[in-house]
Amino acid sequence: MDSLKTLVLAWVTFQPRTEAIAAALGGRAHFVARSRLWQPWFLLPLRYLVDAIETWFVLQRERPRVVVVISPPVFAPLVAWAWCHLYGARLVLDCHTSAFSPGRWGWTRPVHRWLASRVHAMTLHTEEATAEARRWTSRALLLPDDVPEPLAAPVPRPPVSLRYGHRVVIAGSLNNEEPVAATIDAARLLPDVEFVFTGERGRIAPELAAGAPPNVVFSGWLEYPRFLEALAGADVVASFSLVPHIMNRAAFEAIGLGRALVLTDFPGLRDRFGDAAVFAGNAPEAMAAGIRDALARRAELEARSTEVGARLRGAREAALEQLRQLVRAPLSRRRHRVLLVSEHNYPTHPLLYRNVEALVQAGAQVDLVCMGEPGGSEVRTPPGLRVHRVPLLHRRYSRLRYPFEYTSFFLRALPTVLWWSIRHRYDVAQVDNMPDFLAFSVVIARLRGVPVVLCLYELMPELTAVRLHVTRKHPVVRLAYLLERAAIAWSHHVIAVNDECRDTLLARGVPPEKVTVVPNTIEFPPALTGPTPRTQVVVTHATLVERYGVHVAIEAFARIHRSRPQLRMLVLGAGEESANLKALAARLGVAEQVEFTGFLPWYQAMSRIRECAVGVVPVLDDGYGQYMVPMKIYDYVTMGIPTVASRQPAVEDYFPEDSLRYVPPGDVDALAAALERLLDDPAEAERQVAAASSAMRALEWAVTRHTYFRVLGVEPPATSAGTGPALVGASGTRAAT
Repeated sequence: MDSLKTLVLAWVTFQPRTEAIAAALGGRAHFVARSRLWQPWFLLPLRYLVDAIETWFVLQRERPRVVVVISPPVFAPLVAWAWCHLYGARLVLDCHTSAFSPGRWGWTRPVHRWLASRVHAMTLHTEEATAEARRWTSRALLLPDDVPEPLAAPVPRPPVSLRYGHRVVIAGSLNNEEPVAATIDAARLLPDVEFVFTGERGRIAPELAAGAPPNVVFSGWLEYPRFLEALAGADVVASFSLVPHIMNRAAFEAIGLGRALVLTDFPGLRDRFGDAAVFAGNAPEAMAAGIRDALARRAELEARSTEVGARLRGAREAALEQLRQLVRAPLSRRRHRVLLVSEHNYPTHPLLYRNVEALVQAGAQVDLVCMGEPGGSEVRTPPGLRVHRVPLLHRRYSRLRYPFEYTSFFLRALPTVLWWSIRHRYDVAQVDNMPDFLAFSVVIARLRGVPVVLCLYELMPELTAVRLHVTRKHPVVRLAYLLERAAIAWSHHVIAVNDECRDTLLARGVPPEKVTVVPNTIEFPPALTGPTPRTQVVVTHATLVERYGVHVAIEAFARIHRSRPQLRMLVLGAGEESANLKALAARLGVAEQVEFTGFLPWYQAMSRIRECAVGVVPVLDDGYGQYMVPMKIYDYVTMGIPTVASRQPAVEDYFPEDSLRYVPPGDVDALAAALERLLDDPAEAERQVAAASSAMRALEWAVTRHTYFRVLGVEPPATSAGTGPALVGASGTRAAT
């Protein structure tokens, strides 16, 4: 790595990935292994102690400036961290798929989390593990395995026995994480195919090996060049596993050599290798069917392997370049300290969750004062985040509930905010509305010269008028205007969620330079944005209150259902109108066709939504709809779902006429006609999806979070652009509304 002497350490006898990382960084790999000594389990502590001592002596002898250490076992990075801390070397932690996953090493998750904030970089195999690590450090990145280049000269393929027409290599280790017995039974179902099992035969029961059919060959453990030669000589390479989170090394090797590939049907493997492989379950019949399919489509799969191999090489090289930059950059000694006050619940409120995650990933130290459930269990939080929960629940009982709730939260949160404002000198304080007067809770921080940023998720005066069904001259609404004006004057900067809200604030005399727009978009994990078969389901998701117009959507659905008996409707969310909406569906004769899910965790809700045919956003024109760009529009567009939406000025600012099917707010006939149009004309629906996706690019959180960081004065994380979802691991806890 330029002039930085690099040593890559692993406590194993050999790992191709370790060798490849060393070569890519211009360093040397060193394997520390006493695996053939101390075999009994009760001697493992002694073995690890010996490995630790050898590691220390190797580091003392080599004196590298960069140490890359492989985990598991977790003891290797702990030894490397101690040496690097003592001698000022830079540490990179490469976590394999089992490093902190449930199972043997699951107990080490807190240790890895502790290490994450103390390393220059943390590399991982899978999107799932990377998302988890990004909750701990902004220096976590996905580093795919290397993809071997096709050999310069054709590898001599050992001739297939005349008894068999094809050869399949079962690439594995014959350990207890592989369905060896089931694979042997699959070979029994394909007597005309030779099966070559790699790995140490001694790892499986003697009777299992002895009972294998005649078309099964156990090659024994192969040196790496011979292993690649075996793969290159196969008609099909298959690798099966019992571990769902695995990222199969042999799959990368088979892809690199242009072989047809069969893998266990796990989501992570599908996401990584796509249509370059055949995926099968771990039952013998499914394995045999998958191998038979791969043999029949061998030429097609080999061509796809070549294409996917090129893509994976490019992704790896990009990740390696990021790794080099991270290792060259010095670790920051001081973290940006942020005070965040919000009468929303963490982590169930999606925008609060988004902001907190982004700040923590950027390396900020965040003190969050927010609403929490009285007596509820504590939610595990990432390093860099300290949560102080005010025991209060948001309820929609009556109009009087709102002023009670706002005042109660302010009074209960105030002592905590004051205490932490005295203890710490924050770099910035962010306060979320509602209510607007919550901005005054950070009085100590502001008096100490801390910039205050007020995030206006809602325009409280207009929303108050709608909730109370009064004009804007009503005394309560006038009070809301005064409080908003005072809170904005008190704050140094204001965040609005769309241009319509910003223009409204400017019309009230707020200086343009004081208001910045940060749309209320969130980042989706790739698993929710890929292509998926659509079902005949119309969906809407919202808090079930009148202004979101869910009753209009149900009436429109009832009209078109008469001619489409197979059509269904999905309503996600909870709220005060839930009982009335269910009664409406029953009255219209579609109670059996409309599914009310109630509240669902965010990931579960989005997983249901992404399979639907059309999304509906029927916001009413009640005096506040014009200021809204509902998050559900962003959700549908991100997941490629054609959308029918009420025509509202704020929405039209971002989505042109051809990107959404606009209808007048509250117009049941127009909504029913729009649904029919999208359901009957898939080509038009696809054109609309493409136009909406184009409009969405400028609004994506990957783009707009840089504006958010700039407003708060936070340095963006080095891996913030194009490195994958920020919210995968814990996103399942967020609200579906």
